[in-house]
Amino acid sequence: MRRWAWLVSLLVGISAGNGLWSQGAPPTKGALLYRESVGRVWLIQPAGQKVPFGVKGVATGAAAIETAQKSTAVLHWAPYAALVKMAGDTMVRLEGERALKVERGRIWVGSPPPPPPLRRYPLPVFAGDLLVVGTHDAIFSVLVTPKGLRRISVDQGACEVFLPTGSLRLPSGMMVDLIPSEPVRPIISPLSYQEKLLWDSGGF
Repeated sequence: MRRWAWLVSLLVGISAGNGLWSQGAPPTKGALLYRESVGRVWLIQPAGQKVPFGVKGVATGAAAIETAQKSTAVLHWAPYAALVKMAGDTMVRLEGERALKVERGRIWVGSPPPPPPLRRYPLPVFAGDLLVVGTHDAIFSVLVTPKGLRRISVDQGACEVFLPTGSLRLPSGMMVDLIPSEPVRPIISPLSYQEKLLWDSGGF
């Protein structure tokens, strides 16, 4: 599946005026910038204040972004020039300065090819307490449910999933379910029919 066309069209339209791609290594500071949304999206400040998140919105530090049910949002994740699409009833925040954390819900994330000579970078995402690192060319999805299930699925590229007992590599077209109450080594499997439907209906 080739999903870069939508990503590229969105990024090209916003890159010129927003410095989406920058020369050299990415800066230290991270930020989540608003790009587009459907429905209700909120910015939750570290102190707990909840305000609408819209045009020109920026989340830094410990601030979180939350979507309502049946709502979606697309964010620009600096400094990586990546896009993050949030499904409904999802909450994300920055973890430190360089990683993203999914508190609950589902995201799709990826970085389309930048103009030469610029480059892409691996994308670190925490799925609850587990770290998932997508390769520079990866488009992948992370799901965290209230019961603790973590599902990672990969459409393009690959992901390295770091577990308490080691790590596993998840190639394109594969998925894995991680359940805290089941300490056995998880089984990697091809994308399920339901997961493919979610990619086709909600992903990039």
